[in-house]
Amino acid sequence: MRGDQVATVAIIFTLAVLMPLAIAWSRAILRRARHATERPSPELDQRLTRIEEGIDAIAVEVERVSEGQRFVSKLLGEGARLPDRARRGEALAVRPPDAAKADAAGNVPGAS
Repeated sequence: MRGDQVATVAIIFTLAVLMPLAIAWSRAILRRARHATERPSPELDQRLTRIEEGIDAIAVEVERVSEGQRFVSKLLGEGARLPDRARRGEALAVRPPDAAKADAAGNVPGAS
C-alpha cells in the first residue's frame, strides 16, 4: 500500500467508526449532565429538612451537656478553696441573699 492509500483508509475509518462513537459519547455526557441538574423530589426535600432539624436538636443538647461539664469542672476547681468542713462533705449553712444582707446590717429577718 502506498502512502496516499493509507491516508485514505485512515480518513474513511475515522469517518465510519470513530466519529459515530464520539457523537454517541458526547450525547451520553449531555444526558448525564441534564439528569444531574434535575430538582430533587419533594419527599427528599422533606426528609433532608427533618434530618437537618434533628441535627440542630442534637447540637443544642450537646451544648447543654458541655455547659454542665464546664460548671462541674468549675465547682471541682473551686473545691480546693473551700473550708475543711466542705471538703469532708459536711453541710455548709447556705443563706438566701436577703438574709446575708440583713445579717451584715445587724438586722434579724422576720423580727419586727
